[in-house]
Amino acid sequence: MIKYINEMCEKYKCDIQLTFKLYGELRIVVVANGHMDYLMIDSNTDENTVKRSIEDTIRRCLQ
Repeated sequence: MIKYINEMCEKYKCDIQLTFKLYGELRIVVVANGHMDYLMIDSNTDENTVKRSIEDTIRRCLQ
């Protein structure tokens, strides 16, 4: 997953911050083109859904 996030940062020229919370939550903050957005990921979320959500969040920031 970290490799994927690094690839997205390079591809879209953005910054991504990961914050691990209690009870298995993951907060992903995306900063791109001067805009910030975030998403919360539950520990039960599958990897493909996480990847798709990250790309959707990046695209929202770039609009």
